Amino acid sequence: MICLIVKLVSQKAESVLGLFAIVSFALNIFTVYEYPKFAFYFPLCRFWEMTFGGILAYTNLRIQNSKINNYLSIAGHILIITGIWSINEKSLFPGWWAIVPTLGSVLIIGAGPKAWINKNVLSNKIMVFIGKISYPLYLWHWPCLVYSKMFYSS
Repeated sequence: MICLIVKLVSQKAESVLGLFAIVSFALNIFTVYEYPKFAFYFPLCRFWEMTFGGILAYTNLRIQNSKINNYLSIAGHILIITGIWSINEKSLFPGWWAIVPTLGSVLIIGAGPKAWINKNVLSNKIMVFIGKISYPLYLWHWPCLVYSKMFYSS
């Protein structure tokens, strides 16, 4: 749907994507207080997160200053680590808390492959391997937990 909108109004694509992100984020904020599960699972409440990445990709922003890229990458990692330490089962998530890892991810991706952490840590063979198996592992862990509880519970 977003691709169609961008094609139809290509001159104002950033504005359309920005507006879509704002509407999606607002829906997220308004629903998370009363219906947190709905806000978590309903795609329109979470689509703003992917729209941030879409805006980054669409603008194709390339910063040529390696010092700035390194700072962006460091700031992104700090935000993600802050999210890991701060967000817990009592946090209203997604809500306002979702900005922390989302913005962190945008900064890391925006920093590009030549930022020191991105190049030397995230591009390491072990990290790439973990990245390649993380989603399949995520998909498999729930059935494994359910079946193990079914077959091995006392």
